[in-house]
Amino acid sequence: MSIKTWTSKADFDTGTLSSLVDHRNNDLQLICGWSAGGNLNVARNRFAGCGTQTAGLSFGGYNGDWKDTTEEYNGTSWCTGGNLNTARAFPGGCGTQTAGLCFGGSHGGMFSATSEYNGTSWCTSGNLNTARDNLGGAGIQSAGLSFGGWTTTYVNITEEYNGSSWCTGGNLNTARDRMSGAGTQTAGLSFGGYTTSVKNTTEEYNGSSWCTAGNLNTARSDLAGCGTQTAGLSFGGYTGALSVVTEEYNGTSWYSTSSLITARYETAGCGIQTAGLCFGGWTTTYLNTTEEYNLVVSGTWIVDFDSGSATSHWGYLSWTNADGGSVKARCKSSDSQVNLTGVWSVGGNLNTAHSVMGAAGTQTAALSCGGMISLFVCSNRSEEYNGTSWCTAGNTLRSTTMCGAGTQTAAFNCGGWTWNVLNKKTEEYNGSSWCTAADMNIAVGVNAAAGTQTAGLSFGGSSGSTTSRTEEYNGTSWCTGGDLITAREYMGRGGTQTSALCFGGVNAAGTNLNTTELYNGTAWSSNVNLNTARKELAGCGTQVAALSFGGYTTTFVNTTEEYNGFSWFASGGMNTARGDLGGAGTQAAAVGFGGTTGSVSVITEEWNTPVWYPVGGYYETQPVDVECPHNRWYRLEVTLTEGSTPEVTEINQNYGEDC
Repeated sequence: MSIKTWTSKADFDTGTLSSLVDHRNNDLQLICGWSAGGNLNVARNRFAGCGTQTAGLSFGGYNGDWKDTTEEYNGTSWCTGGNLNTARAFPGGCGTQTAGLCFGGSHGGMFSATSEYNGTSWCTSGNLNTARDNLGGAGIQSAGLSFGGWTTTYVNITEEYNGSSWCTGGNLNTARDRMSGAGTQTAGLSFGGYTTSVKNTTEEYNGSSWCTAGNLNTARSDLAGCGTQTAGLSFGGYTGALSVVTEEYNGTSWYSTSSLITARYETAGCGIQTAGLCFGGWTTTYLNTTEEYNLVVSGTWIVDFDSGSATSHWGYLSWTNADGGSVKARCKSSDSQVNLTGVWSVGGNLNTAHSVMGAAGTQTAALSCGGMISLFVCSNRSEEYNGTSWCTAGNTLRSTTMCGAGTQTAAFNCGGWTWNVLNKKTEEYNGSSWCTAADMNIAVGVNAAAGTQTAGLSFGGSSGSTTSRTEEYNGTSWCTGGDLITAREYMGRGGTQTSALCFGGVNAAGTNLNTTELYNGTAWSSNVNLNTARKELAGCGTQVAALSFGGYTTTFVNTTEEYNGFSWFASGGMNTARGDLGGAGTQAAAVGFGGTTGSVSVITEEWNTPVWYPVGGYYETQPVDVECPHNRWYRLEVTLTEGSTPEVTEINQNYGEDC
């Protein structure tokens, strides 16, 4: 008998895991994402924060004038607290909402002043030995840590606070300002910053000296952070441009995770790695917005394994669970020893080559409408697909590019352009003919659509310039929805009006995007990135089970990626690389058609994933003994529901021949 234990990311990277491994401790674990919180009462940047996500504190800052403003956060909203003794910008901070510490900063000159907060008011305490601003901070009110900053040059100075006075600590290895910090006085963390360029430098403090640690993946200054030395969080900042980047630290390395909703720098933060808070900052104006970083409430991870070719095998699958999160597992078997990824196969060709068309329906009941039949020549042709071949359907009422959604017998199309003339028309299809419906509020082209004929959604595109606009359709009229975080066009899409997905595309600067956004019926939020940034891609599926395929990088690509609500992972490539194609169906059964390879195409391809059959029921106890006949792939699906810190710390597959 041989035993395989999956407990590290390296083990999973062999390809047996098709979803996510947590980087915090190499366990399977729920991931985090950002959502909107309550706005600050006073928009500002260049300030400090401390405390927790449900008991946060912000103080100081700048919004055209130096601020003495203090605000307290209760997990929902901010209220005004007692003002600082001295208005200042760029201070350092640490502590809690009822025992905060503010030190350094500037107001026309550098400050050494230190103030303590008791939950109601600030009082003056012992000054820093070296006046400076743009410094980092960590620790608590009675054991604080200040490091780096600016005097008339970048400094590496560290000072320790004992509740009444500051004394000199060990110097940073790299002098810098505009960094962030986390941790305690004896286990501190410093990351990012600026000297003559933005820095990715990370250093750890042991109470006496700093040592170099794993670099940030994205160098930046003016970022915020929180957490501990072994579980840190960094977010936002400036790279040469505003940043949405969020990274988590595990004591050794930084890993990218879900992006902020709003790119910002000179922001402030507090909390822990799995419950962070980001507030205020600067974009092109002073911000009052707050974002909360939290665990996703549930998720499913998949482990696939091969039973081999012996006459008979048995399987033994087990896991352990930490801290109260529930675990449910189910074993499934494939019908044969098949590829674990889906496969594209050739389908019936379109009767007329099209690109940039509207698309709706499923793999066996798809609809193509409008689009381009050659360079700058548009068509009103519609075709229906039955899973084998295309047939001519009722023409649209206009010859234009367009986007579409719905089903083969109840679809809608909207927007479009013909020779750079944009329109805002909407049409509805009943399975045989198109009729005019309500106009959109603005004319837009190369937008994306999702949902149904009576609950549709249009987002992004170009309205003369690249737009972030979203509109919702109720079958009668259009109304304005929440704007995309990133304006884009030529993107992929999936989902419904109240649970939509937008990914990829190109921004106004002509940069291909890998960013993903989720819509909840009101607002968009950032999610994990595509592995390959591209425009002119197609998409289908739902917000938790989507498929992206094709597109254009610097050339046409056949790239396919699957999305499970938490991450994108590469899957089987299309047979023909192309962009501007149509897509319909689900993550498990999709169809891609038309598009361009440099010339307009008639090619249709069908996507299918392996069929998995349940082996027994769901298991909520462990271990699980599963019979595993030979020549099969087996899949263990492990579902977690949030407890305090739910994680699966081990999954074992023991297998051996039954001689």
